[in-house]
Parts: sequence; structure tokens; C-alpha cells
Amino acid sequence: MCKFLYFAYGSNMLSERLTARCPSARFICTADAPEYFLNFSKPSTDGSGKATLVKGQLGDKQSGGLYKIERSELAGLDSAEGNGKGYTRVEDLAVVRSDNGHKVGVTTYLGDGLNSDLSPYDWYLALVILGARELRLSDDQIAKFAEVESLPDNGERKAKNEALRILALHGYSSAEDFWHSYKR
Repeated sequence: MCKFLYFAYGSNMLSERLTARCPSARFICTADAPEYFLNFSKPSTDGSGKATLVKGQLGDKQSGGLYKIERSELAGLDSAEGNGKGYTRVEDLAVVRSDNGHKVGVTTYLGDGLNSDLSPYDWYLALVILGARELRLSDDQIAKFAEVESLPDNGERKAKNEALRILALHGYSSAEDFWHSYKR
């Protein structure tokens, strides 16, 4: 079967989130996207900011997870990621593998129409941090995520309910519970 390499950042670093979208996803190693950094400037339909990689400068690097996924699941990933509706699929982003230092081309998604005035919802940012912890990203990268100002989400939406289900699997009763325990 034909597979592709996928670079997961943002909430897709959390394995439950990615495998719900792509059941064949198999973790290979962490990887770094040189000269990129992550911010939450991709406008979401819910009014919040979602994660995107943004071209930075020499010395910047954003870590994430490198996964192998069946090509038959690419259309589903396109749909979940909003390819053509806020994100654009990129087929050749160069990342550096942590296991052997080799540079490889990967598939990922980059946000369109960015707005630096946006903030992520608290539940979304909690998923990003849980994913970063799961991948054992550096304390510095996790601390940068934790410094991001997030918004409480008082709305009812499918994505929020799914996030709360995932947080519960990790022992948190709510996004507020996650942040309370995180800041202790």
C-alpha cells in the first residue's frame, strides 16, 4: 500500500486526535521544521485562532510528530484539516528527523489568511500541550505554548465536545481543570 509522511503540529500532535482522523497513522519520530514557528493566527469558523506554521528566520524551528499514513486516508485528512478552506496542503515541507538527522519532505497543512489578533480556545490549546507532552517536545517549546493567551469557550460545538472527551481520557474534567492543574 502507498503511504505518505505527515508532519503533525498543533492539536494533531496528540495521537488520539490524529488517529481519529487517520486510523493508519503510525508514529515514526519527532522532527523539526527549520525556519518555522507555530502560532495561532489561522482563522477558524468558530472565531478562534488555530495553529499554523509560519515562516520564521534562521535559527527558528518548530518540532512536531512525523507519521506514516496510508495514502487512501489523505482525502479524509484534507477534509478534517480544511484543505482549501483555511489551510493549504503542502506536499514538500522539509523537516529534519530526530532519529537520524536526515532531512525529508513531508505533507502538512499551512494556514491561509492569517490574523495575528486571534487567540485559541482554552480546550484547543490544552490539546496542543498534551500532544507536545506526548511527543516529549522540549520544555522550552511546551512553555511557549503555555504562554499563549487562550479564550474560554462558552459555546456548544462538536470540536469542543470531542476535545473535552479527549481531556477526560487524560484525567481532566474540563479545560479549566487542565489549566488549573497545569499552572500548579
